[in-house]
Amino acid sequence: RKSRDESQPVGRKATLTVRLPYRAPYNWNASLEFFSHRATPGVEQVVASSYRRTFSSDGKHGIITVQPDRRDGYLSLTLKGVSTASIFEVVQCARDVFDLDAPALEIASALRKDSVLRNTLIRLPGIRVPGAWDGFELTVRAILGQQISVKADARGPYRRSIR
Repeated sequence: RKSRDESQPVGRKATLTVRLPYRAPYNWNASLEFFSHRATPGVEQVVASSYRRTFSSDGKHGIITVQPDRRDGYLSLTLKGVSTASIFEVVQCARDVFDLDAPALEIASALRKDSVLRNTLIRLPGIRVPGAWDGFELTVRAILGQQISVKADARGPYRRSIR
């Protein structure tokens, strides 16, 4: 390994695919719809039934793709350009973005006690709280989302006229 030319990147074209288990039920389509309406151009992309994004870890850039796995109970995460030292961090970020560790059954049990939430759970079983790659991204998404929704409200059909 030491004899290798250090100026050449290691495995820039190499990919690694891992299965991400989740606690069922999981509403993949609802998560994908959320991200499709909020995808940051040049960073995130939703195509068919997959989510793709760029990221930076340890000063290096990579790409991940998340999609349903052929086995029930799993999502498939493909990593490209990820250093070995960053694999755990990137996998955990992906798990957080898609809220894969949420105790879905326990949450649903608690939310069913409210009549409004109960109806939503019936309509959308397995819905999760989508996350963001990091705090900065979450902040930008919240600010942009607020500006867009405020602008939409001002022009929307429920606007009140002030006299």
